[in-house]
Amino acid sequence: MRKPDFAQLARVLQRKCPDRPTLFEFFLNGPLYARLSGEDPGPWGSIEWCRTVARAFAAAGYDYFTMHASNFGFPTGKQHREKSISQNEGAVIHDRESFNRYQWMEPDDCDFSRMEQTSGILPEGMKIIVFGPNGVLENCINLCGYENLAMMVMDDPRLAADVFEAVGSRLVRY
Repeated sequence: MRKPDFAQLARVLQRKCPDRPTLFEFFLNGPLYARLSGEDPGPWGSIEWCRTVARAFAAAGYDYFTMHASNFGFPTGKQHREKSISQNEGAVIHDRESFNRYQWMEPDDCDFSRMEQTSGILPEGMKIIVFGPNGVLENCINLCGYENLAMMVMDDPRLAADVFEAVGSRLVRY
């Protein structure tokens, strides 16, 4: 089994040739993490989860593992999940009043201790690639609903712009 060497992925990202084949996946899945690491991942986002994911990525030959660094996000309503999801269900912003009532999380107030706790569980040579809670468009769709957001762009472009600004500015600070 090869040892992790993040410098290989860094070379790829710098458009240089790595010394060996270099793998990249943004994420795998829970059953695969368990199979590769030989342990139950535990609750998503916990230190146990991060440890299992790091071990699974290392066992599969990756030089890094990915994780969400904090509890930061854009909470929405419940969304029924089966084989597919509705891009309208769970929307919480429908108009200016619901926008003003929405309890925006601030990245500066979030708990980033997972980063420090996780650094001690990394196999030698491995690093963490941190990801955020989706992108600007995905979060705006989740907050407003796909159809509602499309209508909002036409009917109330100022509100749509405010939603995008509220999400985007927080993601940049995150």
